[in-house]
Amino acid sequence: MSDKSNQTIPVNNTPHVTLSAPALLKKICKQADALNQTQARYDAQIQINEALAQSLSPVSAAAVSAPTLQQGLQTYLDRLESTPGHKGQPRAKSTLNKTRSRLSKIVKWLGQARSMSEIRQCDVEQVKAEMLAEKLAPKTQAHYLKEASSWFKWAIKNELVTNNPFFGSAPHVEKDDPVIFEPEQLAAVFQHPAFTSPKKAASYWIPLLALYTGARSGELCQLSVGDVVQMDGLWVLSLDDDLDGQTVKNRNARRLVPIHSKLLEFGFIEFCQAQRQRGETWLFHDLGSDAREYLSNLMSKRFGRVLDSCGIKGEKRPTMHAFRRTVATILRANGVPEQHTAELLGHDNDLGLSYTIYGGRSRNLTLLKSIIEKLDFSAETVDVMSFWTC
Repeated sequence: MSDKSNQTIPVNNTPHVTLSAPALLKKICKQADALNQTQARYDAQIQINEALAQSLSPVSAAAVSAPTLQQGLQTYLDRLESTPGHKGQPRAKSTLNKTRSRLSKIVKWLGQARSMSEIRQCDVEQVKAEMLAEKLAPKTQAHYLKEASSWFKWAIKNELVTNNPFFGSAPHVEKDDPVIFEPEQLAAVFQHPAFTSPKKAASYWIPLLALYTGARSGELCQLSVGDVVQMDGLWVLSLDDDLDGQTVKNRNARRLVPIHSKLLEFGFIEFCQAQRQRGETWLFHDLGSDAREYLSNLMSKRFGRVLDSCGIKGEKRPTMHAFRRTVATILRANGVPEQHTAELLGHDNDLGLSYTIYGGRSRNLTLLKSIIEKLDFSAETVDVMSFWTC
């Protein structure tokens, strides 16, 4: 019997290369070890690749291409300006300016050069802290956070980021009951020196105009000399956005409002004519030369000081906007049909008015004049001096 342990065996079927059985076994073991090491390295690489794939989550992947906060904001604002808003209507300039102002502040707080994809929950908390430091009202804070959430929602839709850290961050703010002026409050306001010995046109005229028209403060602050016109034998305010710097809240805000006889008695037409003769563009240039939409903030501060000096204080005290609510309340109490109140106030029928406008716009200035004259504040303004007698 031959010794098989010393038998020579062809290697890879090549007869000219032969190995003994022990040698061949040793070679096979060595090759197996090498193969195991290769497999181990391969398995390790697979694990590394899987770990990398997990780390490159959609947010991290977006970080490579996501714009900076400043770039993203500008693109977003450009898109808002070029696309229609609610009910397919063009977005109001005032609305766009508010969005720009609020989001620009957030970008400043977080850092203009930061990538949008870097923003996390801790950054939202930073924004909240900044708003508290600026003593912004809860309602205003909610507006800021909702604006930011809408911005990031748009960014997700456009595949710039995949996460909206602002979603659900706005606090729920209960709506307060509309605040109106009580008769004694109006009497106190119009006994203030701003009305009994007026020095500043805006401080005198804008509250009076708000009282006798119900117009928004911003609409009055941006009045030009050409916005006071005669039509059908009546003096009217033409509230629109014809000039650069003028804005309207919605399409219904473009309207004609007859001027109350009490305003004529106080000398409003003479005041307007004097401004025209001086070559002025704006009626209330004494407010300053800032953008028109920001002048209402300045006017609110001025009027706030009047309220303070009259002892009208507190978190829920009436403001400039309360004139508008007061007018609406009085017209309702006098049985004025809702569609006429909406026409005079430029309502979009979502500001607390309770029933739908079916009749459209009357375009009847005589009718609107008769409605305006229902506003009787003679007792509350008895101490007001004509602007031209002081």
